[in-house]
Amino acid sequence: MQSRVKRLYGAMILIIAISIVCLFAIFHQPVEVASMRPNIFVLEEPIRSVPFTQRLSAYDLHDIKITDGQNVTHGLSYHLMEPFKPYPQGLKFPLVILLHDQRGTAFAGDILARNELRLNHPAFVMVPMLPAGTTWYFPRGTLPQDVSSVLSSQLSKARLMGALLETMVDAVRKSYPVDLSRIYVVGCEMGGVGAFGLAKSRPDLIAAAMPISGGWLPEEAHTFSATPMWIMHADEDSHYGSAFSRTIARRMIEQRQNVLYSEYKGDSRSCESLSTFYPPPMWTWLFSQKKAAPVLAQKNLAVPAKNQVASPP
Repeated sequence: MQSRVKRLYGAMILIIAISIVCLFAIFHQPVEVASMRPNIFVLEEPIRSVPFTQRLSAYDLHDIKITDGQNVTHGLSYHLMEPFKPYPQGLKFPLVILLHDQRGTAFAGDILARNELRLNHPAFVMVPMLPAGTTWYFPRGTLPQDVSSVLSSQLSKARLMGALLETMVDAVRKSYPVDLSRIYVVGCEMGGVGAFGLAKSRPDLIAAAMPISGGWLPEEAHTFSATPMWIMHADEDSHYGSAFSRTIARRMIEQRQNVLYSEYKGDSRSCESLSTFYPPPMWTWLFSQKKAAPVLAQKNLAVPAKNQVASPP
């Protein structure tokens, strides 16, 4: 009798085990794991190899590899100027992020490399290089609801490039003696739009922004309340109309934000107009800005889940 019970008990266990295996085979769907995909390396060719009007020995070229959530590794580059060496151990310096225009030129980089400015305002100056066919940031509200596939692709690229830029900046601030309360962003034309975009995306990071000949959506003016800004534009700008800057500046002033607005006569397509857009008081204002108590959040990068960017290897 006991042997029959044991055989019956064993048969029941076997049936249950077979049932579990069958159910698992029927309902289980294989899950694709990003880390199991073959890694793809993409060397992102910059719009322009040298983002200045001439080769400047003050800047060193750096390469960086950043892997996104699709296991695609992007090979990017940036130019970095350090304060005059040797600098005292333990001393920390501001970091200025210069975003170049659609031609790949950051004219302010020439100005900041002048000895007088380097002595008066010692700082790290970072000039990231944007790959051809992309943009720094893209104001979502500027797209119609029936957006074309081309514009939708540009928006997706801008989200990815913005996230890659933020990862590059985070890598630099962790590798050098950067004063976390004095990180600034300056950009002209496409870089001016990018200055707005970076300030909006990382208010925990940016102490002040100077968007030149750029602009952003006035309905998002409140998102810049934590960031002092000096917005500049020319009244006859034929590329990014001055209303693009003037409208959001007016909204920010109405909201009593810390903002300055300067509008100049002429066409600001020439970001190289040094006397107009890069006067000494501009740099004095910028380097005087400081966050009271910087707290750098562990931010979930603002890109679709499939394009999540990991920390640099």
